[in-house]
Amino acid sequence: MVGTASAQEAPDSTRRVIGAGAEMTATGLYRVDPSVGDPLLTHGPDARASVERDGPSAAGPDGIGFGPGSVERPPLCATDFYQQVIYANVSGTPDRTGEATAEIRSVIGRMDAVLNAASLASGGPNADYKVLCDPSGQVRVDTLTIPGASFSEVVSAARAAGFNSDRADYLVFVDGELGGSCGIASYETDQTLSVDNRSNVGGGYGIVYGPCWDGETAMHESAHLMGAVQYGAPNSTGTGGHCNEDYDVLCYSPDGGDRNQAGTLLHCPDFVQFDCGFDDYFDTAPEPGEYLSTHWNLGSPLNRFLSLSGSGSQLLPGKPAAIETLGKQRAASGERGDWRRFKVRVRGQTRSLRVRLFAAPGAELALFVRHSREPTREVFHCRDAGPGRHASCRISDPDPGVWYAGVLTRGGRIGASYKISARARR
Repeated sequence: MVGTASAQEAPDSTRRVIGAGAEMTATGLYRVDPSVGDPLLTHGPDARASVERDGPSAAGPDGIGFGPGSVERPPLCATDFYQQVIYANVSGTPDRTGEATAEIRSVIGRMDAVLNAASLASGGPNADYKVLCDPSGQVRVDTLTIPGASFSEVVSAARAAGFNSDRADYLVFVDGELGGSCGIASYETDQTLSVDNRSNVGGGYGIVYGPCWDGETAMHESAHLMGAVQYGAPNSTGTGGHCNEDYDVLCYSPDGGDRNQAGTLLHCPDFVQFDCGFDDYFDTAPEPGEYLSTHWNLGSPLNRFLSLSGSGSQLLPGKPAAIETLGKQRAASGERGDWRRFKVRVRGQTRSLRVRLFAAPGAELALFVRHSREPTREVFHCRDAGPGRHASCRISDPDPGVWYAGVLTRGGRIGASYKISARARR
């Protein structure tokens, strides 16, 4: 559904990327009317300086990240609802289909590894993108020659070539650059947690421009196609369609929206994550009362474009959790000096144990991890005392048996919520 356009046209720099004739609607989004097919909505181009911002360049835990050489995970081949990947070159420029196909498949594999890690870290099951595959089972990469690289031109060319299924969203890797943009995607505003959400059907188009293939842009635009980030999310930039927590695939501020325009808040400093804190657009195990438990959530089983498999188990006080899955527990800070302790059982031949803590604003917490006995301020195997709302402990080659995680309230607001999670890899 496309909103009624106002008389306000896009500025020249934006119109160059979106395409001629783009107008802003009453919802703050741009209405695009390609020469082929129905109009689309977009929040506009994602500038290179914003999406590929300064920050941690190293991969996260276990080598999972966006740069070349990071861990790859094969997505799920699907034919019901799926993302279809396209390589596009502008007419008159070299066609690098052979070389680009391998590059693009690696990008999708790294995206899938980040997605799965986020699903496990949020307390849920394994997660994969649903994509169209070729007969060999690899990600299918179709080819398209385009007259120009603007969003309107790419969409028109794709539709004219038959890429217009109502069961597919199209992720187009353009072999070139335009106006300093990393990418742009169609985007719907609908916070309804329903299979009938407007973002939960095909017909969307996302573009990734050449200079940003090896970053987080492809995952960023793919998430827009699936409906991230909605207006009412806790850290949303409102009409901007992003969030203001770093380091996060979907977050940058200011972005021209009408909320949270004072810059980003560094809540996840270690590496770029898919929803820092799992509170704005992706959580595969939201607790009752959280925004994503009642609003559109890319991590919901209702999302037709992701596959969720297996089951997670909680990390509960005094109750061991299976090490193959991540446990997650919601708790609240106490008075200064109060402890809350958890435990998880680790089996033999485990390569790593990671315990992570995400706290709400106002919490001042410290995380301690110890083998066999409960940690104290003085005795522990790992400690992360902040500052910040994110704490993490990673133990390589942990000894088998019970490991204890302790959360110490160092100050701040009593009753501030936090999530603690554990993941062990064999």
